[in-house]
Amino acid sequence: MLFRRRTPLPLVARLRGLIWPDGGMARALRYVLHRLRRLPDSPRKIARGVMAGVFVNFPPLFGVQFASAALIAWAIGGNLLAALFCTFLTNPLTTPFIVAASLELGWLILGMKGTMGVDAALSSIAAAGTELWDNALALVSGGVLHWQHTAAFADTILLPYTVGSLPIGIVAAALAYAAALPLAGAWQRSRAAAARARIERRLAQRAAALERAAAARPGAGPGAAP
Repeated sequence: MLFRRRTPLPLVARLRGLIWPDGGMARALRYVLHRLRRLPDSPRKIARGVMAGVFVNFPPLFGVQFASAALIAWAIGGNLLAALFCTFLTNPLTTPFIVAASLELGWLILGMKGTMGVDAALSSIAAAGTELWDNALALVSGGVLHWQHTAAFADTILLPYTVGSLPIGIVAAALAYAAALPLAGAWQRSRAAAARARIERRLAQRAAALERAAAARPGAGPGAAP
């Protein structure tokens, strides 16, 4: 298959790549910036795509971030590839900080500040996950379904997380748009200038080659007849 490795990576290496990409985060960031510089679209559309991609990193859209970024980019007239590239902000290193900040702000907005700490939040998440798994088994075995822990998770974790993540995501998306718009314009002007310089250099090389060829022709010396 096209772009498939000739020698598949071991499972441990693949799992490590999900947490820390080969070459480190700096290399991954340089790659994303390189791809953004080469997008064939207007700076405004690229910036809108960046805004959409940055925003979806914050709400609880795990598993559907690509689809959400693409939908938002399409709705606001943004560049689709720019939106998809910018979903890289969510990774195992940044997600805990995003979740913690969103929860703290959500609890504050909903008046739940101080009613739950991080340990209690983790316990609620674990209890909801266990209950959902038990319910899945109950559907197969015909057992009784229970939703107490799931409902508590929705009220104390999912709701404040969603409420807190929206303003943080909006602010981050606005800042990303403000930064991406002039950068995209500068990148495109730089690429255009480099392309013009390459064309001028090739034309100059071709003109010099023609002059050398004309000078090398028989009878083309200084004393040659006109």
